[in-house]
Amino acid sequence: MAMSAHRVRLVCHPLKQQLTPRQTSFCICIVAVISILFAWPEAVLSGLSGENFGCNLTGYDCSFSDRYTDTVFPTAYSAVLQSLFIVCIIALVVMYLVIGHRVFRHSGSSAKNMTKIAFVISFCFVLSYLPYVSIKLNAAIKRGNFIVYDETEAVFPILG
Repeated sequence: MAMSAHRVRLVCHPLKQQLTPRQTSFCICIVAVISILFAWPEAVLSGLSGENFGCNLTGYDCSFSDRYTDTVFPTAYSAVLQSLFIVCIIALVVMYLVIGHRVFRHSGSSAKNMTKIAFVISFCFVLSYLPYVSIKLNAAIKRGNFIVYDETEAVFPILG
């Protein structure tokens, strides 16, 4: 997100002052702090989760720990990540639409190719991360950590 925002500034306002090294360091620190804030619950909530399949057969997977089965924490964390993911995707799409509009209107083929490459990289990020977030949210829902409404039952079987 920070790189894309900087790219928007570079493309749309090339003559304005750009980020100084000090501002860049500050942005990197902010990104690191935000990343840690959203990642630490994963370290706390993750662990072995067992499922009894009957016939003396129990399977284990590495997802939300069994300690948090009857709590709202796994679902809340997954919902926050899913929401954040959607907000970031919308922001990335808007930023690259602005960049693409400016580049395709004013530049040659090399700049157009670079914009296409940046868009493809962002799109690959979306495709690679969406299943993870969706599966974590679905796992929390299936374990009964989610208040089920009619809308929930209609939407979330798709994720299964």
